[in-house]
Amino acid sequence: SVLLLGTALLCVGLVALDDRAETRPPTLVGRLLGPVRGLAATIQWVRFNEERTHGRFDLAYERAESALEFDPQSPAGWMVFAHHLAFDRGAPGMAPDDAARLAWFEAGLSVLDRGREQTTFPRDLWFMRGTFLTAQAEYGEDCVWPGGPREALLEAARAFEASGDSELARNLRAKAAEQE
Repeated sequence: SVLLLGTALLCVGLVALDDRAETRPPTLVGRLLGPVRGLAATIQWVRFNEERTHGRFDLAYERAESALEFDPQSPAGWMVFAHHLAFDRGAPGMAPDDAARLAWFEAGLSVLDRGREQTTFPRDLWFMRGTFLTAQAEYGEDCVWPGGPREALLEAARAFEASGDSELARNLRAKAAEQE
């Protein structure tokens, strides 16, 4: 827990130094918490991890949502929650069937989409969306994305393009073309 807290605080500090940030007004909760909103969010992320580790997912998701409400501008929280939904809950063997795996994966993408509207680093969340879709394509036969790995790669390319990484988008389009 101490290591997780330290890592989270380091991430919050690094994000604060990033000059790519877009200016977005803080939420009402963020304004009320003022300079401690990042710390409040970090505490909730520690609690999220504790609940998640013990399989208390409803409580974990309440903690995650409150952390996101406390500090919606940081992309790190959106990424952590989205990754948990898409890959922890939506992993082969974790969900009962492909429909459930796809639902969890889409829930993770939905968190990234919500985050793009609120974070000061939307391009980072576009990049993460592309990363998620590329990972889904790598599942091969276990890929649950509609249209399979090829369509997942094409969707990932669109996300990387939106993130500003045109070269990676081009490479993924070429890889998708090889799968035709």
